Amino acid sequence: MFICIADVLDQQQLAEIATFFDPKSFIDGKVTAGLAGHGIKENLQISPQSPNYAKMEEMVRQAVMGNRAFNLLAIPRRIVPLCQARWLCQCSVRPGRLPCSHR
Repeated sequence: MFICIADVLDQQQLAEIATFFDPKSFIDGKVTAGLAGHGIKENLQISPQSPNYAKMEEMVRQAVMGNRAFNLLAIPRRIVPLCQARWLCQCSVRPGRLPCSHR
């Protein structure tokens, strides 16, 4: 079950994170998909080797762990490493699989 929790990060945090990465920082998400998901996973994600990845991950981890709704619903003991991803819509163009611009 998925539950969407809005506004975990505030606008200032989102703006700061957006400055960390340029579009070239994103890699094909299939690298973390495993065999079962490799054929269907369609996203781009920030490479963990990106210079600001650790800072971004810590900001998001602190915001998530400090979120009351998350803690009540998930009752986390620990959080696995986070992934910063951009999802590709179904109309994305192949072979480059760039995000569509229809929105």
